[in-house]
Amino acid sequence: MAVRRLALFYAILAAAGLILSAWLWYHATHTTVLFCPSGGGCNTVQQSPYAHFLGLPVAAWGAFYYLLAVFVAGWWALAAPGQMLSWLVLVLAAAGEAVSFYLTYLELFVIRAVCFWCLVSAAITTLLLVTAVAARRAAARRPA
Repeated sequence: MAVRRLALFYAILAAAGLILSAWLWYHATHTTVLFCPSGGGCNTVQQSPYAHFLGLPVAAWGAFYYLLAVFVAGWWALAAPGQMLSWLVLVLAAAGEAVSFYLTYLELFVIRAVCFWCLVSAAITTLLLVTAVAARRAAARRPA
């Protein structure tokens, strides 16, 4: 049962990330000023050369990532929470964390501006990884 609760928490986190990424994606593709609690860093990051990857805004890639995470977590929560699904969730979360770390590095040391919303997304991704590790450990303790 603990694995199912962790899967639900993972799905809620992924849904929050999806909503945030979709909102950032909207602002990246429209001529609107992004509200930024930390000053103008959000718009600086959104308008930097690093704000697009393979022709899409980075926020779009984030939305796809979180959507995949929501789908996988939903599948995981509904299916028997077995070993293979917990590995899939862990790998997905670790990949998201690696990308998030790289993007945060770019903000701090290359763009030299910090986007508050990007940091919120990074925190969500970190929580997804922590939850995935906890769920993987719980799944490993379950009898086969």
